[in-house]
Amino acid sequence: MKRNYLIDNTKLFLVFFVVFGHLIENLIGSNVELKIIYLIVYSFHMPMFAFISGMFSRREINKEDIFKIINSTIIPLIVFQFFYETFQVAATGKLSNYTIHLQPYWILWYLLSLFCWKLMLPIISHFKFPVVISFIIPVIAGYSSMSLT
Repeated sequence: MKRNYLIDNTKLFLVFFVVFGHLIENLIGSNVELKIIYLIVYSFHMPMFAFISGMFSRREINKEDIFKIINSTIIPLIVFQFFYETFQVAATGKLSNYTIHLQPYWILWYLLSLFCWKLMLPIISHFKFPVVISFIIPVIAGYSSMSLT
């Protein structure tokens, strides 16, 4: 398969914004302009990652595809979760709230989300307006005041 340099460059651009967003995150409480920039960056960079991931996902999956998805998302999630938790226990002597609440560690949420998205794609793609539904549900969830913790 021939590389698509537009996609590669877009992912590089988005990775830059991930790093940039994390760099300014601690400064947004004291600087209104940085908070505006932060909110703009976070309004598009992760949805774009999800969109690009969806571009390379299959509409139909079989048992072999499920094993590939597990190997590329869940196995790395478990391995890195183990390493982060081992460091947490060594540093503090106790388990993190992530493990206690069965949540992925702070920076590993994307792997779990990607796993869920790839499994949901074959279901959602059978709906009449899958893109509209895939847009409306997360927007409603993002503005919901309900807390799961």
